[in-house]
Amino acid sequence: MFTELSVGLATVRRESAPKSTLIDRLPIQALVIGNWGDPAESAPPIAEIAELADRMPDLRALFLADMTPDECEISWIEHCDITPLFAAFPKLEVLRVRGSKNLEMQPVTHTALRELAFETGGLPAGVARAVAASDFPALEHLELWFGEEGLERLGTALPDVRIDTSESQFEEAEDERYVAVGE
Repeated sequence: MFTELSVGLATVRRESAPKSTLIDRLPIQALVIGNWGDPAESAPPIAEIAELADRMPDLRALFLADMTPDECEISWIEHCDITPLFAAFPKLEVLRVRGSKNLEMQPVTHTALRELAFETGGLPAGVARAVAASDFPALEHLELWFGEEGLERLGTALPDVRIDTSESQFEEAEDERYVAVGE
């Protein structure tokens, strides 16, 4: 099930080792979840990851759906409600999620989160609203990919947020879907 664990800068790949064996042996600070089988048809194992939280008390970074377009197009990556991850990992500082098919999130309070990123071809309005309604006092970096059509939906999702798409914000950005959000 889990084929890649990132610990600091080292990556451990073991196709046949059970996830609990790997987790019991390694002091995990970063977890990268790649292709979990059929990402276009099934969501990542959020419940299983949350259930293992007591074995990963030092988890600081989590990346869901680290895969290439050859494995699954970004708009096809299936998800579910990621809200349980916030309660399961109170020390989490970085959360990055790629894909948005059926992605859900409820408003949360999380005092340690410094970076939050959603890499999507169209961020669901409900997720954008949940992010806006959440309390992240330590948040320093918010990255939301809306996709070309998603920019139209954003106005209703986050009416009090200014979207800055000026050229000065994107001199080094190669992806035109990258949007800077601020007050």
